[in-house]
Amino acid sequence: KTVITRGINNDIIKKYNDPQYFKYFNDKYEFNKKFDEFLKRDWIYLDGENFDEFDNFLKNKDYVIVKPTIGSCGKGVEKIAVADYDKRELYDKLMSENQRMVEEVAVQCSEISKIHPTSINTVRVVTLKGKVVFACLRMGNKGYVVDNFNHEGLVAPIDVKDGIIKYIAIDKQHNMYEVHPYTKEIILGKKIPMWDSIVSLCERASKVIPEIGYVGWDVCVGEEEPFLIEGNEFPGHDLYQLPPHRDGNIGLLPLFEEAMRENR
Repeated sequence: KTVITRGINNDIIKKYNDPQYFKYFNDKYEFNKKFDEFLKRDWIYLDGENFDEFDNFLKNKDYVIVKPTIGSCGKGVEKIAVADYDKRELYDKLMSENQRMVEEVAVQCSEISKIHPTSINTVRVVTLKGKVVFACLRMGNKGYVVDNFNHEGLVAPIDVKDGIIKYIAIDKQHNMYEVHPYTKEIILGKKIPMWDSIVSLCERASKVIPEIGYVGWDVCVGEEEPFLIEGNEFPGHDLYQLPPHRDGNIGLLPLFEEAMRENR
């Protein structure tokens, strides 16, 4: 058996991730503080007392991204047009709705943007004991602003050695695509820009909290360099080896086992 099942995935999490450190991943404020050097964008946490700082933060920004401190799957994440609001009202609204993380809008490179321009199409990179063991490109679809697989998004695995997409993209209904159904951009055979920098970014980030040895990183490929959107201390195994993505029906377990052996 070579497929990573939910049970095996949970065992890896149990073995390599210390629950005392989960807060650095599931609290976005804690995450941004800890991984600030890898974010490459401005952000502010609203504490109820820092309106002036917030007012200053909004200067020269047409849009900002707001997020709840705790939350996953893109829940509560919104893009807000600054001009639509009185700043004081916006501050109070975000405080009352607990959307206390306010970030500069991440900008992706044109090569990745053209696949589906309305969403940030992130690269999910999984590190195990500081080594990249899996990567895939997550793409939005149908004009949605999120690239989440559960929001009709597509996923295509990336060869971690060279950054090339060698398998067709797939959606949650298991429809398969060589080209993006919405934009008609070719997906199969695409090389992800700055691949070596993406690998090194995630390997460096994985050393910040060694007590969490198994992480799914969401990376935005920027114009100049890649940067982190967030990290997940509970990487979902559902994206790993969807049936059309298995070579000779072999799953990813052997690769993961090798990483565990090498990096004891």
